[in-house]
Amino acid sequence: MDLGTPLREMTIWPHRSLQRRGFFVVPAIFAGAALVASAMMFFAPGALRSGGLPILATAPFFLLVLGGIVFALRRNDRDRARQYERLAIYKDRLRLDRMDARGRLSRWEAPLGMVRLTTREEPVRGLLLILRAGEAETGVGDFLSPAERPALAEELRDLLAEGRRRAAWRS
Repeated sequence: MDLGTPLREMTIWPHRSLQRRGFFVVPAIFAGAALVASAMMFFAPGALRSGGLPILATAPFFLLVLGGIVFALRRNDRDRARQYERLAIYKDRLRLDRMDARGRLSRWEAPLGMVRLTTREEPVRGLLLILRAGEAETGVGDFLSPAERPALAEELRDLLAEGRRRAAWRS
């Protein structure tokens, strides 16, 4: 259903701490450590008599681990780049569009006047932000760190209050 242009909108993305340069630094650090370990094995007593066999025997494993590190970093970056939550407030509705790491879009919608933001503290996951409208509810910002969620809760409260003021003004 097309609701027109939103009165207010907010998009939340997960924090991406590893910058582009990190994709080269982390594997380079591992490769340097593997080179040092290989050199230590090469200069170990009796290594020259074996013809460097210990180095050749371990090289495929170092390369396999290095490839795994690069693959995991790239996959994590791609998944994080895809993920977001977009909260839009219309004249009488609130819509939350959520794109997960696999590229699947889900939507939660409720009448603006019924939506309330509640919080719940959990021992392991920290502060949880929950949008409620009657019996329906959904979490917001679950991919954020526990330290980022209190600030998001304040922004969401402000967004809902301003959205309600604008909707009342336009009526």
